[in-house]
Amino acid sequence: MTEMKNTPNQDSPGSEIAIKFGKGLAQAFTGKDGTQYMRIQIPNQDPKDKSPWQYFVVPAKSVHENQFGKGLWIKLPLHGSTTVSRDVRTGYDESGKGIYEKQRRSVTNIELKAMVESYKTQDRGHVIDAPGAVKQDAVTPGKPKPHRSYGMDR
Repeated sequence: MTEMKNTPNQDSPGSEIAIKFGKGLAQAFTGKDGTQYMRIQIPNQDPKDKSPWQYFVVPAKSVHENQFGKGLWIKLPLHGSTTVSRDVRTGYDESGKGIYEKQRRSVTNIELKAMVESYKTQDRGHVIDAPGAVKQDAVTPGKPKPHRSYGMDR
């Protein structure tokens, strides 16, 4: 028997990386060639950063819905790279409309996964209180509402 070895032409199961994101970050559009694409937006990691979000474009057939129907995912080559773009305002024209320029840069797919899934690493202390901590916003109970009976004994 001969052993099968992974060659550079064969894809091993670990040669792809899955990136998960919400449906609200994906926008479908048709390219000039008539092909369907998806524009995936990357939220800024810093909530105080008000600059436009970065995005990348992939073929629509490579974006899949998760089993619960609430999110999307895509598989990209592990050791590949993707072009990330951002529209930046460079000035204004005579009528007052903004003039925009695309800034493009290439990032590895591992960095791309970290950028898209950065919400998983953010501190969520403002959403979930620390165990054993006293809530400051607790509402004090007021006057109880009167009990109304809608039964037959009126």
